[in-house]
Amino acid sequence: MAAELKAEVRQSARERRARSFPKAARPTSSSHVAPAVPHTASSTVLGSSTSADHSRSLSSPLETESHHLRISYHRGDDVRTGTIGGASARLSKGSPTDNSFGTRDLSQDYDELDLVAVMRYMDTIFPQMFPYYCPPTYNGGRDWLLVQVLQSPTLLNITSCISLLFYSDMTQEQEERISNESMLRNATTRHELGRRVEKAIASLQSDILALSSPSDILPSPQPSIKTQDKLYSDARLLGSILQLLCFEVGSGNSANSLSHLDAALTLFVRILHDYGTKVGNKEADRPTFALVLERMARPSRQLSLIDGVSPMNTDQAAFRFYSTVLLINDILISSSLSRAPRLQDYHLDLLGMRNSSSRKSGASEQPGSPQTCTLDVEIIIGCQGWVLFWIGEALSLDFWKKDQVKQAQLDAMDLVDRANVIKNALEEGIRSLAVTSTSPPNIMDLDETGEQDRVLDQTIRLTKTWADAALIFLSMAVSGWQPYALATSSAVERVLDSVEHLAAAKNVAVVNRLVWPLCVAGCLAKPDQHPRIRAIIAGLGPKGLFSTLSQAIEIMERAWAGPSSEADRREGIAEGRDLDLALCLNSLGYPVLLV
Repeated sequence: MAAELKAEVRQSARERRARSFPKAARPTSSSHVAPAVPHTASSTVLGSSTSADHSRSLSSPLETESHHLRISYHRGDDVRTGTIGGASARLSKGSPTDNSFGTRDLSQDYDELDLVAVMRYMDTIFPQMFPYYCPPTYNGGRDWLLVQVLQSPTLLNITSCISLLFYSDMTQEQEERISNESMLRNATTRHELGRRVEKAIASLQSDILALSSPSDILPSPQPSIKTQDKLYSDARLLGSILQLLCFEVGSGNSANSLSHLDAALTLFVRILHDYGTKVGNKEADRPTFALVLERMARPSRQLSLIDGVSPMNTDQAAFRFYSTVLLINDILISSSLSRAPRLQDYHLDLLGMRNSSSRKSGASEQPGSPQTCTLDVEIIIGCQGWVLFWIGEALSLDFWKKDQVKQAQLDAMDLVDRANVIKNALEEGIRSLAVTSTSPPNIMDLDETGEQDRVLDQTIRLTKTWADAALIFLSMAVSGWQPYALATSSAVERVLDSVEHLAAAKNVAVVNRLVWPLCVAGCLAKPDQHPRIRAIIAGLGPKGLFSTLSQAIEIMERAWAGPSSEADRREGIAEGRDLDLALCLNSLGYPVLLV
């Protein structure tokens, strides 16, 4: 049944892509030319345009997403929650309370199936998708997730779809044969999933259409209640778009990820520019994530437990979480699109890399109090943030090199110098992991010391694995496809050793966080390593939903097989020196997001 459900959703996606409006124009090549060396406060240019000018330039992807959503599931009739064309979404027994755009009063009644779906998501699905996300209880834990889902009709609808899809997949694995009763149940589930997908799409499109012009919201030292409510609404919409992206990946529609990411990136940059700029600041054109969080501040409903510092409120915690997910996805999809990450100009701020010594050593600043105002990549993928920063720089270098080659302006010495900055930072960061010491455990931390040591050991292993994959990609960007080069083959071996070690525990959720490093290393693996990679993945058993491991192994198999068609040869894949990671990640017919 799950296979039928996913096939049906994929068919809808294909129809959507065939009928959808043209995607927003991509930035020109020059717009993504960025230096491979670290950005400095004076070199990162976000543009000197006004907030209104900037917003006009960013509106197209959101409009495209709105049209995209309307066309996707429009069947010419009203759904239970309202019309696809933009009527207000309603949930269950009533419409959302008008206390804030896109939210509902938590005192309202809920559909029982919605509540069951939320608990399944929180107890089972979310931990599988984000196995490292375990914020301390004294800082609110995952409380924000429950509040956000129950407050936002859109997020609730999408979460219900994810839970229903997950449940159908799980029950199919347990059923050995199809009986009349199970066939009836399958049809009911298919109908319910389709109905809820339409609810989610209608609600999300309504939220996008309801976005007011950001020019109406001007930065001020003390944000008004109206401004703050608008910020909450925009931040919740960002979470809803990324939640829809998770559903698409789970249903096997990774080909749709790019349109959702474009919309999410556009909205995130818009939020930064509208709410992250301080009036009178000499760097007023440089928005900061910390200021956005500051403007989201309101008295927390939780007690202040540590040194009088209150934990983040639910909107702050949710925005920080979804912003981190977006930054990671932006970096990973950029490897498929052969471009610099769209958020690269903000990496220094978002990843806490502004300290010059941190950039030189490759070590990121450690999070401080529960109010840390940077993104914590480690709790999403288990890898420390400094590695993602340098992967972004390597992607930028790769794009810069290709652009220089097109213009017949490549200076090989300049290329090597730029690459050495990244290489030295990664290698020094890897060495520093060997002597990393843990900070004294907090008295409020309920984990035992042994568990803390295990988590730290796994984090170090994962960080090294991502760093080794970054070195492989960097070598590929500079020297081309050289799987037998000593530095490349050594790094490939280290990545395989690490993945094999983690896979031995049969923890698919953990290995899923290493799909990108595994694919990068696997594509350049030598022939005698291919059976080993197949055995590692096969040994994990069923991959389940929200895993791109199956796509990764298909990409690796195609890379190992070499050019198999005239189209491949026309693309230049016939010669090994012309093969690169972006070509591999597009070998399935679309740019793959390996999350």
